[in-house]
Amino acid sequence: MTLNRSLFFTVVGLLFAVLLVPLFVSNTLFFPFITGKNFSFRILVEIAALLWVVLLLREAQYRPKFSWLAISVVTFVAIVGIADIFSANPIKSFLSNFERMEGWITMAHLLVYFLMLGTLLKKWSIWEKFLQTSVAVSVISCIYGFMQLGGVAAIHQSSTRLDASFGNSAYLAIYMLFHVFITIILLNRWIKRRYFGLPWYQDPLVYIYAVIIAMQASVLFFTATRGSILGLLGGFIIAGILVAITERENRTLRKVSIGILIGLVAIVGLFFLIKNTAFVQHNEVLSRFSSISLSDNTTKSRFMIWNMAWQGVTDSPKHFLIGWGQESFNYIFNKYYNPGMYAQEQWFDRAHDIVFDWLSASGVLGLLAYFAMFGLTLYSVWRKSKFSPLEKSLITGLLAGYLFHNIFVFDNITSYIMFFAVMAFVHSSEVEEVEIASKKNNLKNVNSAEKQAKEIDETFQYAGMLLAGIAFIFIFYQYDYKPIAANTILIKALTQTQLAPVGNNQPAIVYTADNVQAFKTAISYNTIGLYETREQLFDTAQKAVSGSSENKVKQDLVNLAEQQFTEQLKETPNDVRYYVLGGTFLQNIGDYKNAAIYLLKAQTISPKKQSILFALGSNYFALNNGVDALATFKKAYELDTTYGEAKTLYALVAFYVGQTKITDSLLGPGPIMDPRFLSVYKATKHYDLMIAYLENGVTQNPTDIQARLSLADGYVIVGSITKAVSTLQFIKTLTADPSAATQIDAWIKDVKAGKNPFENPAPVATK
Repeated sequence: MTLNRSLFFTVVGLLFAVLLVPLFVSNTLFFPFITGKNFSFRILVEIAALLWVVLLLREAQYRPKFSWLAISVVTFVAIVGIADIFSANPIKSFLSNFERMEGWITMAHLLVYFLMLGTLLKKWSIWEKFLQTSVAVSVISCIYGFMQLGGVAAIHQSSTRLDASFGNSAYLAIYMLFHVFITIILLNRWIKRRYFGLPWYQDPLVYIYAVIIAMQASVLFFTATRGSILGLLGGFIIAGILVAITERENRTLRKVSIGILIGLVAIVGLFFLIKNTAFVQHNEVLSRFSSISLSDNTTKSRFMIWNMAWQGVTDSPKHFLIGWGQESFNYIFNKYYNPGMYAQEQWFDRAHDIVFDWLSASGVLGLLAYFAMFGLTLYSVWRKSKFSPLEKSLITGLLAGYLFHNIFVFDNITSYIMFFAVMAFVHSSEVEEVEIASKKNNLKNVNSAEKQAKEIDETFQYAGMLLAGIAFIFIFYQYDYKPIAANTILIKALTQTQLAPVGNNQPAIVYTADNVQAFKTAISYNTIGLYETREQLFDTAQKAVSGSSENKVKQDLVNLAEQQFTEQLKETPNDVRYYVLGGTFLQNIGDYKNAAIYLLKAQTISPKKQSILFALGSNYFALNNGVDALATFKKAYELDTTYGEAKTLYALVAFYVGQTKITDSLLGPGPIMDPRFLSVYKATKHYDLMIAYLENGVTQNPTDIQARLSLADGYVIVGSITKAVSTLQFIKTLTADPSAATQIDAWIKDVKAGKNPFENPAPVATK
């Protein structure tokens, strides 16, 4: 075997190995379902690319070939790169973080992956093996999913929605959607070729393919991912319509497609007829579909997020053309935050819609380039090509289903791998047809044999190989080795030491000097995940301060956190998240004065986010600045008066500062049955409301001993000794523990002596 052939098979083998990425989970890494897959994908592509460069320098037939589809993919990645250069945060746009592992670096790897697939996998015989390998991997994922369904394996993200090795049900769902269509295409080609010389209905592999398709569809169903399930149904409907329209030779296939269409429409219609029945409502998956409505919270929040994205894109010509850069949606979300989002996640980093995601990340140019990839893929499929009408229809249905899924969910590395593989498959088919046509017509174009035969001078070959080797070493060290090292050290930094319990106390969780050093080392790599490392440091320092760690360790963690907080603000001066995290951190360690500075800055950048106003108002409250605290909570409430918590907090602070009329107007006259109000009633000496609150608590829970102890405490506070003693005597009738009865007698004695024994009462056993 020649060196070129060895290189060829090695690169192809590495491309096949990429198909195993969905199965890989690294439990030793931070975000194991994300980082393990992405790092393995990058490393495989980088090694393959290095060998491919050597191969294409040595032999012209392994160099990329022209197609408008390939140009569209290159253009898309280039536009995204330009958008990232001018991003609100160029470093994060390029590198991303551990939670997402996207950024331009992933786009670049996907581009190289596409070019290698489209160049090296020319013949259907190789593509068939490639797609069969991918289907085999999907079968392993199906088996994992069925094990989760049967309770043999744990579900990672929720209690019922399958996620296999993906850690996210939506990621598994779109992976299965791709494979349902791919498996049908493989089945169709297998039937057409009739490898065993048997009628299709006697071929055992036909039934194996059919079982696999049923498995994939079942796992997709039990992910309960509505966008993917609807995408699959919609893709089938589109494919069926296209087959019915375009299939001229195979009338049986045409009739079958029409029958499938009628069946799908009937199923959808039947669902709407029975969606309110017990059968549907008691089914985890079907009930999710029956709850779809323009008025449900998820749908409303999506519309609000999309509106925010549009505001961000249209706020300047630059943002309209090239967007804000990848991983920058948080800037839009905070600047144009809709107060109606109060019940949703407060730190959205995606628009959760492929249109607004790419529009906000790369502007209208990037969005057009993104859709150009879809359009040119379909153009290549439907123009004069060797794809059958059924295959054309299936590929169209696949892309339609994928696009529909992405209207509600964002991409991940596994869906990207499948999407770019499908485009590479179509690209290679188009290139092969052009080459065949060129040879037939003896055309001397860019793909002709004469042009391909040109060799690169040996000196330039070696120079190119040397540069490729240097580039590989740099990329591997900078974007694989360093991030993986930082990631594993971050895990060490988060590892807590558990001390042995003392007496009846719970085991103490402490941090040591090793944790401090691990954080310093992880930060020193200055690579992907730096921001996440800092966020974890802030959280760890707060836990340490309130825990049982040694004072020196506490101080070292606090000092390091404050230092990194300062560095973070230098690097991201307009990112409200870090003003909030830093301000909250300072607040939690008791530095209220400096905390107010950062929380005020956060409120300036994101003026409509209630959670920031809550933090700022609480800080004012801690500083005994009741006037500003009340004004801040009032502002939070007025942003959206339907927000119950904002109303309660505004009323609570108003009562505390003596503005009881405001409280009454918001919540009505007291007592307000909220534990926070009980504390305020005590603090402000509104004992009548305190007693009324406690008596209501006993009325609502007559056998609750703790409620009656609290009432006895209240009676002691207001000097109602007789009532306090009577309450304690009644508690004795609720307990069967002799030692508890003795304790209660001691309390009664203290109460009669004018003492209050209820600051930390011991628990009392019930009957």
